[in-house]
Amino acid sequence: MSSDVLTPDDALTDPQEQPTQQTSADLKSDRTQEESKKTKKKKTSKEESSKPSENSRAQIVEDDIEDSENRFRLDSTQVPLIAESWEGIGKKKNKTENSEGKTSKKGERVLRWKGITVEEVKKKKKLPRAILDNVNGHAFGGELTFIMGSSGAGKTTLLNVLTGRNKSSLNTNGEISLNGYKGYENGKKERKRSLEPSEMKQLSAYVQQEDVFMASQTVSEVLHFAVKMRSPERLSKEKREGLVESLLVTFGLKNCENTKIGSVKEKGISRGEKKRLTVACEILTDPPVLFCDEPTSGLDSFMSHQVMKCLKDLATEGKIVICTIHQPSTWVYQMADRLVVLCQGKVAFEGKTKNVEPFLAKLGSPVPEFAGVSDHFIRVLSRAVGEKQNDYEARMQKILNQQQSTHQLTRSESVRYQQQNEDKTKKKKIYRSWCCQFFALTGRGLIQISRRKKYIVARLILTVLVSWFLGMVYLRIPIHRDHLLGIKGVIFGTLQMNNILYMMPSLISFWEDYPVVVREYQSNMYSPSAYFMARSFTDSILHLIYPIIFFVIIYFMAGLPLTFIGMTTFLTMCVAMSMIITSLSHAVVSLCGNVTISLTVAPLISVPVMVFGGFLITVDAVPWYYKPLSYVSWYHYAFEAIMIAFFKDHGRIEGCQTVNPLFDIECSTGEKLITDQDFKISNFWVDFVAVGAILVFWKIFGLLTFVFRIRSRT
Repeated sequence: MSSDVLTPDDALTDPQEQPTQQTSADLKSDRTQEESKKTKKKKTSKEESSKPSENSRAQIVEDDIEDSENRFRLDSTQVPLIAESWEGIGKKKNKTENSEGKTSKKGERVLRWKGITVEEVKKKKKLPRAILDNVNGHAFGGELTFIMGSSGAGKTTLLNVLTGRNKSSLNTNGEISLNGYKGYENGKKERKRSLEPSEMKQLSAYVQQEDVFMASQTVSEVLHFAVKMRSPERLSKEKREGLVESLLVTFGLKNCENTKIGSVKEKGISRGEKKRLTVACEILTDPPVLFCDEPTSGLDSFMSHQVMKCLKDLATEGKIVICTIHQPSTWVYQMADRLVVLCQGKVAFEGKTKNVEPFLAKLGSPVPEFAGVSDHFIRVLSRAVGEKQNDYEARMQKILNQQQSTHQLTRSESVRYQQQNEDKTKKKKIYRSWCCQFFALTGRGLIQISRRKKYIVARLILTVLVSWFLGMVYLRIPIHRDHLLGIKGVIFGTLQMNNILYMMPSLISFWEDYPVVVREYQSNMYSPSAYFMARSFTDSILHLIYPIIFFVIIYFMAGLPLTFIGMTTFLTMCVAMSMIITSLSHAVVSLCGNVTISLTVAPLISVPVMVFGGFLITVDAVPWYYKPLSYVSWYHYAFEAIMIAFFKDHGRIEGCQTVNPLFDIECSTGEKLITDQDFKISNFWVDFVAVGAILVFWKIFGLLTFVFRIRSRT
C-alpha cells in the first residue's frame, strides 16, 4: 500500500501525536531535554511525559461514565447540564477543569474496535454462519464516520455490536475500547476486560433506522415528554418550554411543532422531520458517542443533506458520530471525515475519506470523471453482470489484501465479550419515580384516546348495535316457566358479547405501540411495568363505559328483574368480563410477541372456558377430565352469581302446575332453579372473589410477560 493511504495504525497514531496544551513547567522540561539529548535522562523523561497523556485520555472516559446519570443539555447548543452540586459529581474536578473540560475533550475521544467476529447462532448439526470476520476500525471525536457497504455486508450487525444491542442470537468476539479504556475490574487501574455493553449504553445514544413515535402525538408533545422523563432533575415548566423551543429551532421543526407525527394510515410530518425529531430526542442526555442506523434511508437528496448536517454539527462538538449508510449522495458523502467500508463481512477500506480515491487508483479502479466516489466504490465491490464467481472472489480478495497489507490484527489479540460481568457495572438510571412515570404515561394515554375519535365512535356504534340486536331477540322476556331458557340465554349472551366485542380491538391496539415502548425504554424514559399499568388503566376507562352502555340497553329491553342486587350484580359481571378479556389479550400478545399468532391463541383460551361455563352443560355433567376448565372459567362464576341474584328470593316461578308438584318436575321455585343448574346459593360471594382473582391473575401474568418481552429486546 502506498504511503499516502491511511492505514489503521496511522489513523490511531494520528490524534495521539497531537500536542496537548503545555504549562510553563513542561516547556522548561522540554528545553532541558534538548540540551541533554544524548543522556539517559532524556529517555526517562519522555516515557514519563507520555504516561499522563494516556491516563488523561482514560480519565475522560471515566468522567463520561461518572457523569452519564446526570448529563443533560440545557439548550440545543453544546452546553450540557452537569449537576456539580449533586453527590458524587465533580469531586475530583476543580473550577478550571469544569470550565474547560468540554473543549478539552473535543477531538480526544477515540473509539476503537478490533477483531470483531460475529457468527449467527444456529441449531445443532448446522455450521454457524459468519456475519463479520475480524473487523477492525476507529472513530474519533469531532469527526463524522460512515460505515458503508452493500446490502448484507454487515453494517447494522457491526453497529449492534458496538452499541451492545440485539445480540441475543449472535455469538460475538472482539474488543472495543474508548481512548484505550477497556474497563477496570475491582477498582484496579489495570486493563483486564473489554468495555461492557452496559458501559457503552451509558456513554452513547442510538438512533434507530425506523422512526417510531405515537402517531397521535404532536412534535412538541414528543419533545416535552422526552425532556420531562430524561432530565436528571425536575425542570420547571418554563425551563422545559425553553429547551423544547430551542430544539425545535435548531433541528428545523418549528413549522411543524403542532403537527401530529402521523403514520401510514394518517398523514403527518415528513420522514426527514421524523428523523430530525429522533435525533433531537436522543441527544437530550448529551452523549459522547452517537450511533445512527441508516439515517438517510427513504429520504430524498435534500432531506438527507439536512439530516446529515444536524449530525455533522453534533460531531463538531467533539462527539463521536457513527452512521451506517448504504449509498450516500455526493453531498452527504462529502460531509464524512472517515469511512469504514464492509464487503462480505470484512473490511474493504478503513481510513479518511480523502484517501479513498488513491486507494481505488492503486487497485486499478480509479474514480471516473463526473462519477461519485461512493457510487463508484460500491460498484467496485459489487458483482458485475456476467462476472464469474471465481473472478469476483479473486477481485474481492485483492481489495481485502490491499487494505490489510500493512496492518494485520491477529485473532489472538481479540478478547471475548464478558457479558456475564455486566451486572458489575452501573446501569443507566431512570430519573423519574415509578409513580411519576405512571401519571405521565397515564396523561399521555388519555390524550391519545381523546384523539382516536373514529376508533371510539366505531366501538360505541358496535356496542349499541349488538346490545340492541340482542335486546330485540329477548324483548320483554318474562320470568315464566316457558321462558326460563330464554332468561339463561340473555344472561349468557351478554357475558359472551362483553368478551367477544373487546378481545380483538384490545389485542391490536395494545401492540401497535410496542416499538415505541421499546425505543423509549432503551432511552431510559420509564420502566415497562409503569407503561403496562398506565396502559391498563387508560384502557379500563373505555372498558368501563362500553359495558355500562351495553347493560343499560339490554337490561331494560329484556325486562330483567328491577332489584338492586340483580342490577348491580349484572352490571358488575359485565364490566368484569370486559376487564378480564382485555387483560387476557394484553397477556397473550405479550407472550406471543406477534399479533397474527395472538389472534389465534386468544380464542383458544377463551372459547373452551366459555363452553364449560354452565350454560351449554351443567357443572356436574362435565367429564372429569374437563373439570379443571370449569373451575377456571370466569363465565361459570359470573353466570352463577347472576342466576343467584335473580332467583334467590324469587319464590315460585309463574306457569308451574300446583295440583301435584311432586310429579311436575318443570314446576320450580327460584332456589330450585338455581340448584338444577348445579349452582349453590352459598357461592354468591365466592363467585365475586373468583372473578376478581382471575382478573388479577391475567393482569399479573400480562405484566410479567410484557416486562420480559421488553427487556429481552435490550
